[in-house]
Amino acid sequence: MVSSNVHMSQDEDNVWIDQVIKGQSQAFGRLVDKYESYVYTIAFRILHNRNDAEDAAMEVFVKAYQNLGKFNRRSVFSTWLYRIAYNTSISAFRARSKRKNEVADDALLAKMAAYAVDESGDETESDEHRLIVSMRYLTVEENALLTLFYTNDLSVEQISGIVGISVSNVKVRLFRTRKKLEVLMQQQKNVELSTSK
Repeated sequence: MVSSNVHMSQDEDNVWIDQVIKGQSQAFGRLVDKYESYVYTIAFRILHNRNDAEDAAMEVFVKAYQNLGKFNRRSVFSTWLYRIAYNTSISAFRARSKRKNEVADDALLAKMAAYAVDESGDETESDEHRLIVSMRYLTVEENALLTLFYTNDLSVEQISGIVGISVSNVKVRLFRTRKKLEVLMQQQKNVELSTSK
């Protein structure tokens, strides 16, 4: 059932893409309507700023429109579009890298908490604080990978297509990033314990 829905969605996208390529530019508006919330979500999760995310999302659709003729029909349009969104957002993040105080949003924190708490399973305010602090030490790519997997609920196969690395590399990077977070959080806990003595 799921795969038939995916194929129907793909077929629908291809009809609209054909119309745009034939000069019916208004058909592109349907693609924008269908995917704008997903594109905005990716941009916002990477940039953590509404205005920047809106600017990036607009840039994504401009790029997609300009390059629609180069879209390879062997891949899924949404994956191609999300890859543009990922690359555009990463570039925007780097361009404004002077602003260092990037904090993960609550939705990502909530989904990550289960993977980055003590073995006792206690989710406390201090755990959340440690997670916020620890995520500041991750690279923008590591943050983006966690976002795509935990917040956007994308499969490793979809993430592979978006980020441009193999499925096995996605799995390895997710595993390493989770481990890195656990180490960073433990370091935060150790600092808190040593300063409270």
